Amino acid sequence: MLVEKSRAITGLAEPLVCRPDLPPQLATAMCDWVSYALKTYIKTNYAIAPRTVDSAMADANMVLKSEPAGPKDPPPDSAQKLIEKLSASGQLKAGFLMRVLSQGQVDLFDLVFARLLGVELNKFRSFFYRDGSRLVALSCRAAGIKKSVFSTVFNLSRQARSGQTVLNPADLAEVETIFALPRPAALEQIKHEG
Repeated sequence: MLVEKSRAITGLAEPLVCRPDLPPQLATAMCDWVSYALKTYIKTNYAIAPRTVDSAMADANMVLKSEPAGPKDPPPDSAQKLIEKLSASGQLKAGFLMRVLSQGQVDLFDLVFARLLGVELNKFRSFFYRDGSRLVALSCRAAGIKKSVFSTVFNLSRQARSGQTVLNPADLAEVETIFALPRPAALEQIKHEG
């Protein structure tokens, strides 16, 4: 029962795999959903058919090498309705934007961010996901996202779309300059540069 629950509760997998009394057949079954590191641990520490583990490892490698799913176009009607409702009640704010991004709901993140900036969704995606940090910083500043949260927005949004997640010193200096701008000036630049 615990092994089956470890599919949904990832924190259970490692303690289960490390138990000396875990039957090898259950450890083998866990290879379908545990991390690469745990698969390696299972392969090393359990007497199981190497073919089963090798197959699971190959599947994991294929997933890691495959391109992430691109943005859905157009967004589902339910997402549009949610945004309309939140906007009408004054609840469509940067905090909600950060919550959906941290939950991995990138399409909803794009839709909300575009709405906060007052730009069309495809236009937002075309400038926001370009290389570099300038337009991301301008977007964050214009939407009222604090400078302390910028790196989280940059990293999570780039990870979701397989982009660059490392900022060099010049990028960081430019981010500092952008966050010194008033919000209306940042929004105006977004509308002209984006």
